[in-house]
Amino acid sequence: LINTLSGAVDYIDGPSAFELGVLLTECNRNDSLSRVKRYLVERGYLFRSKREEVAARRQMLKRYDKKAKRIQYFITLTTLCNFACQYCYQRGVMSTYCKLSHEEVVQCIDGIRKHAKLISLSSSDVHVVLYGGEPLLLDAKDNVQLVLDAARKEGWLIGIITNGYTLTDYANILSKYRKSIGSINVTLDGPENIHNKRRFLAKGKSKGTFRKIVKGIDLVLSLGLNVTVNVNMDPANVKALKTFFTFIKRKGWSDNRRVKILFSPIVDSFNKDISTLSDTAQKGFTPPYLEMVGAGMEAEYESRFGSFVAAMLGLGASHADIVPLTFGCTNFRRYVF
Repeated sequence: LINTLSGAVDYIDGPSAFELGVLLTECNRNDSLSRVKRYLVERGYLFRSKREEVAARRQMLKRYDKKAKRIQYFITLTTLCNFACQYCYQRGVMSTYCKLSHEEVVQCIDGIRKHAKLISLSSSDVHVVLYGGEPLLLDAKDNVQLVLDAARKEGWLIGIITNGYTLTDYANILSKYRKSIGSINVTLDGPENIHNKRRFLAKGKSKGTFRKIVKGIDLVLSLGLNVTVNVNMDPANVKALKTFFTFIKRKGWSDNRRVKILFSPIVDSFNKDISTLSDTAQKGFTPPYLEMVGAGMEAEYESRFGSFVAAMLGLGASHADIVPLTFGCTNFRRYVF
């Protein structure tokens, strides 16, 4: 049970949650402040009035902006993607095609500029992240260049979260604006034979994507840009991580300070055919992970649900076994357009 506004957190089992839902429904019907309702108010899950809730929200936003050292603004250029990954959590979103127009991208840029000015944020502390869907689709070049051009003029830093398949097609644009690009996040789910079974094209499942993505990563590194390689883990690939690390060493990425590996366990999926990674299975990835760290490579382990909750509540790793992503709680605050 979580209230992200007040910071209240409690663990309750399934039957208790159902019973609580029934009790709350009955409370709402007769509008009486019952014992259960009073307890929830005292614990911070309910507010006594709409006015109290609005006041709490304003106070939170005030702390939110004051605490922020840097802010990440996410621009979702499109909900469409050229991949059809088995575990994609955006499948429902992508069923409805949506692409920002030139005018809408201009509005996003203007909104970022106005908000940064409103909270007296210096231009160097504005980080704009291109997101999707897949932000680097071939028909999105004009909009990508529009954002990059604004970033260069304003002194903002750009991050790109991409599947990496079209990086080589964006070579000229990435080269032109490389001084404005802080990092590019790309996903490789293990060695080639494993990755290609999991991350394939929406139109052409038999066509492997691994080699083209690797070429894209090499291109990005040749431009002097930072790359984070995301590895989404589940029982199907966790045992292949040692082989994947051998590949990384052979590529010379393990000695490249511009490369970081981020391991993300798939702990939930809308696809019922996907087996999520149990606590026991997650332990199986520890040896190759420690080998990477021991070799001096920058690597992180992310518990996705934990980092989300921690980022929302500003909690540390000692609270309720939440493991926050290192940048998630203190240095960055996120706004999505």
